[in-house]
Amino acid sequence: MTMTFSKERREKLRQKALRQPRDTKGRFVKLKPLPVEPPRMEEPIPFGETEVSERTVHVLIHAEYRLPRAQPAWPHIDGFNYDNEDVPAYVDRSIATNPNALQIFLNAMHTEHVHYRARVVEYI
Repeated sequence: MTMTFSKERREKLRQKALRQPRDTKGRFVKLKPLPVEPPRMEEPIPFGETEVSERTVHVLIHAEYRLPRAQPAWPHIDGFNYDNEDVPAYVDRSIATNPNALQIFLNAMHTEHVHYRARVVEYI
């Protein structure tokens, strides 16, 4: 069953379709309205000046890392491009129990390392 429209209605629909935004493949897309004011980013706290509050705990983190500029010809020689470290730090309670969040936290602290295994060893 096909619908029939009058000539004026067809022209109106055609004009509306021409005005609608399309992506690179010609499909119709919906534009999201822009926010009135962009969200403000909090200023990062400099390392060493971490705010101590009821939500933070002092922990000892054991982390294994690799150097991002490691030579691919020597992938698994211990101490050449893989190493480990013990890092005392004040972290949020939710981060202390999440290994992925600990890795992100340590990668932000030590930008020259890529941490791949991190765990809380001791609550100080």
